[in-house]
Amino acid sequence: MTEVRFATFNASLNREEEGQLITDLSTPDNEQAQAVAEIIQRVNPDVLLVNEFDFDADGEAAE
Repeated sequence: MTEVRFATFNASLNREEEGQLITDLSTPDNEQAQAVAEIIQRVNPDVLLVNEFDFDADGEAAE
């Protein structure tokens, strides 16, 4: 039987200003983004639900 690992993560990647998250994530030394990535990579789920992640219509922040 194959196991599937599910995880939910409150990334707190929401911002007050439109486009601010994209700017923050585009900065190579952004500590919050590095911490989020490190935790997700360590847990390594098959399916991940990310909470508190800003919406942008073009999906640029998610990429």
